[in-house]
Amino acid sequence: MQPSAWPVRPWQVVAKDAVESGAATHLSVLDADGYPLPMRAHSFELVHEGFRLMMPKGTPWKLEGKASLTFAGFRTFVGEAVPVNGAILLRVERSLPQHPSTLDTKQVLQPSADTLAKARARLEYEAQRRGQSLPVIPVDPPPRTRIAMIRQARIESASPITGLSKEHGNRTT
Repeated sequence: MQPSAWPVRPWQVVAKDAVESGAATHLSVLDADGYPLPMRAHSFELVHEGFRLMMPKGTPWKLEGKASLTFAGFRTFVGEAVPVNGAILLRVERSLPQHPSTLDTKQVLQPSADTLAKARARLEYEAQRRGQSLPVIPVDPPPRTRIAMIRQARIESASPITGLSKEHGNRTT
């Protein structure tokens, strides 16, 4: 497999940025079938081996084994979750490569030429690896579905899109 074209920094450097970001932290562990089960951490601290996490009580699944920790999806760490004295220690193996838009959010809507070139190269590589052609965006968009037209009418009516309203006793803010 071709390595990522995105920056790979030592996990300790990425962790320092993650802690400084103040972003919410979610631990995901794999169940017996390999399915990820996420849970938001109450609190965390950076330690020599990785992160010490305080998790909610009464978790319906075991917080142990292969795991990942993400800070709002911008910085992700993988490793092994181990229960230690009422907390969970995530022994970090590595951080995942970071897409340029996670380092510079202006690149989400206005990617640099370098970011576009790397993304295109990765897309071409993955399409070739899977024996597929590159996706083609049609010049004219396809006709809207019945449900899309209902959604659009609701948006234009200024009704709450979620269906939440004061009349139903829901918070709308």
